Amino acid sequence: MNKLIKGAVAGAAGIALLLGGAGTFAAWNSSKTATPGTGVQTGHLSIDAATADGWYSDSSLTSGVDTANFHAVPGDTLYYKATATIAATGDNLAAKIGVDPTTLGATLGNKGATGTVTASVLKVTGTGITDDNGVYSFDATGSDIIATVVIEVDFPFGDDTENTLADGQGASISLNPIDITLTQIEKTA
Repeated sequence: MNKLIKGAVAGAAGIALLLGGAGTFAAWNSSKTATPGTGVQTGHLSIDAATADGWYSDSSLTSGVDTANFHAVPGDTLYYKATATIAATGDNLAAKIGVDPTTLGATLGNKGATGTVTASVLKVTGTGITDDNGVYSFDATGSDIIATVVIEVDFPFGDDTENTLADGQGASISLNPIDITLTQIEKTA
């Protein structure tokens, strides 16, 4: 066999080996465990204490009401004032303050009247509390927030077709304790 042919065959075999090996050349890699340190602590959101300041017949809270001796009529509104100590910790924590109206539990149905006594937050005041169209919120500071919550309780006033003359008269309406609520919301910049 000719030296030229032998060289060409050897060269072709070498090229084939190089091309075949190029597809199997492995990439280098390595790994090491990264230790993040102490971990992340979670915050908290709670009402630590709530103190009832009483019932009032006006929204300016100047006329106190003894509910045991107050006789409500359709259309009346009473105001309940309470002071709550809020504990809130979290770098990006914001919450809104509300009331759970279902805890009031007062209905007029036991005397034939239609409608339910309703409760809603009228206003909340305190350091760091903001009012955005009736939505009262705060950003967590890590320190206790003292919030004064005024709750409006409305006795329904129906039209002539809803109730007869005697419906709802002489009823004893139990005004259960009202739960003040905190609900986390998205913190705005």
